Amino acid sequence: MSIKVRYIYSACVLIETIDLKILCDPWVSEGAYDGSWYHYPPMKNPLETIGPADFIYISHIHPDHYDPRFLKVYLGKYPSAKVLIAPFSNNILSKKMDRNGIAHEIESNISIGKTNIWVVPNERVWHDVDSAIIVQHDGHSVVNMNDNIYNEGQIKKIKNVVPKIDIALLA
Repeated sequence: MSIKVRYIYSACVLIETIDLKILCDPWVSEGAYDGSWYHYPPMKNPLETIGPADFIYISHIHPDHYDPRFLKVYLGKYPSAKVLIAPFSNNILSKKMDRNGIAHEIESNISIGKTNIWVVPNERVWHDVDSAIIVQHDGHSVVNMNDNIYNEGQIKKIKNVVPKIDIALLA
């Protein structure tokens, strides 16, 4: 196995290499956006369906990506998982996680074994919302840019890190 991507739900995917597992954007709690967004069909036993991960990557603050209720339950069952977010200059997400009591790490690059992870913010003048994660292992790469608005600077950074992308997760 080089890199495996497993679709879980909505924007939630599990990216796995021989070295680690990264859970991306686990929105599981029903009623996001003031009770207007629900999953169909509902996920039964999300903790067992997802299983343990080494990292949880939260791309941005929107409630269909950042689900503090589920994160608290997940981290209660799998406390060794580390929550990763992008290194934004203002970092609205970090401030919100602090208020919600969600421990997190602001990272731009992590290497474990033969796996490299980069978190690339999609910085714009008026706000810092979206980010992308790049996972590279053994010459293969996955880029998750879910919800990112086109930003030439971010694209250039990603291309500098991985000129060849095997799997791009875009929505």
